[in-house]
Amino acid sequence: MFHTLVNFYRPQTRDVLLKERKFIGITRYYHFDIGYITMAPDGVTKNMIVVNGQFPGPTIEANWGDWIEVEVQNNLDEGTAFHWHGLFQQQTPWADGVPGVSQCPIAPGQKLTYRFQANGYGTSWYHSHYSAQYSMGPFGPIVIHGPQSSNKYDTDLGPVLLADWYHKDYHDLVKSVIGTDPATVIGTTVSDNILINGKNSFNCSLALVGQKCSPNAPLSEFNFNTGKTHLLRIVNGGSDGTLYFSIDDHELEVIALDFVPLTPYTTTVIALGVGQRMDVLVKGTGKSTASYYMRARNSQGPGCDQSFAPPPANFALGIVRYQNAHSGQLPDSTASSFIDTCADAPITLGRPYRSQPVVTEDVHTVNIDIVAAANASGTLLWFENNSTFFTNFNDPVLRDVAAGQKSFPSKYNVYDTGNAKNVRFVIVNNSPAMHPIHMHGHTYQVLANVPNITWDGQITNPSNPLRRDTQIVGPNSTIVLQIESTNAGVWPIHCHIAWHVSAGLFVQFIEQRDSIKNLHPGNQIDGNCQAWDNWSKTHTVFQIDSGLRRMMVRSG
Repeated sequence: MFHTLVNFYRPQTRDVLLKERKFIGITRYYHFDIGYITMAPDGVTKNMIVVNGQFPGPTIEANWGDWIEVEVQNNLDEGTAFHWHGLFQQQTPWADGVPGVSQCPIAPGQKLTYRFQANGYGTSWYHSHYSAQYSMGPFGPIVIHGPQSSNKYDTDLGPVLLADWYHKDYHDLVKSVIGTDPATVIGTTVSDNILINGKNSFNCSLALVGQKCSPNAPLSEFNFNTGKTHLLRIVNGGSDGTLYFSIDDHELEVIALDFVPLTPYTTTVIALGVGQRMDVLVKGTGKSTASYYMRARNSQGPGCDQSFAPPPANFALGIVRYQNAHSGQLPDSTASSFIDTCADAPITLGRPYRSQPVVTEDVHTVNIDIVAAANASGTLLWFENNSTFFTNFNDPVLRDVAAGQKSFPSKYNVYDTGNAKNVRFVIVNNSPAMHPIHMHGHTYQVLANVPNITWDGQITNPSNPLRRDTQIVGPNSTIVLQIESTNAGVWPIHCHIAWHVSAGLFVQFIEQRDSIKNLHPGNQIDGNCQAWDNWSKTHTVFQIDSGLRRMMVRSG
């Protein structure tokens, strides 16, 4: 059983808590050592970057309203930074963990303490936001306990962290992604495997020459009890692929998307783009002696970036064992069928538990057109409004805004929303690839998701639209997102496919500029940037992509 903290909120109803927000305010302390290690999660031995010597990293766990303090020690020979996915960072935008936006990277041998409040509840994850590091292992789950509604369960089985997996070093992958040959770029993003909680088996006959591979690597296992209801917290912590999750012969009752509780709906298969999360309830309908396969399958649908290897490497298996099942028994269950569309479920399906009508007055609109094209040197990149993103690690935009700076290089892709009360983002994807669009600092309302590059202005369910922080925009499609502008900071909006960010699919917006100068980061920015400046003066930084996906080597 997953360990849970004392939940101070269970005696009360959700609506009372949302109204009164009686936070206890305890601080939960964590220490992260970021270092290298050799491991074989799927039987193939590779060099990895991990947190505290383990993979996936340790679970961050807190109650709604607690403060979380994480001291990150960088034991690498390159920079690092950590993002706490889905956390709003209200009053703490400098703790968002994005190099060149909210901070400088943490220099080798240095440490930085992130402090922020758990002002959302549900399931999420953390990951390195420096380069494509997280594809090499430095990521882990976050669980924030909050009020229960009528969704009762007997056992919280904790996070089920899904991830596509690459056997190559991330530096080599980034080098290949930033290229001029489309076939090479697409081929690079083909993952070697998929993992469930850091485990799966690999067909060693597919291993490359020189790779050490041990067959029959162990699978992740989950204990079910007949007649009981189990909570599973599903996270797609991968680098590229949309993943379909299911448990053979069982239904999934979806009760939350990202950090947003829903009016429940039932299905047999759920789709998660990179960065998305779902909390599901699963009833123990099997016999006490039965076992079943849990499956995570990489989408092969249109626009899915071709990020799948030939079978059997395009799926992962886990095992659900009931209380009297034989420990060595392999299931003989059959997978659920589904239609592979490489898309989210319809936005009409997820109804937030708490209604929030769409505001249509005093709305500032930002239009973002996404295209794939080659730059002057022939390198294939992503452009937003004819500008591909490129950042400067030594010059965080948040620090500049706090100091009063109002103009930025066009390559920073900065949009200033001023002091608007509401901001609407109309994102048009003029490409044959899909993009899971993640926004920092907010959950947004999804006003529309249409399969063409024009929007007629019609809002889907205006009295209570879907809310989340990561939404897939399909090939040659449009999504419309809206936020209430109350969270002062500089917030990224980007595709969460690591390789697309490498190639520049990233913008950032300034929210409530006049309030940013009243926030006090202390040494969070300046002291860390001074350490980075000192280190980078004596080390050459070879930038081969947008800057959020960057490689560094020592110059001697």
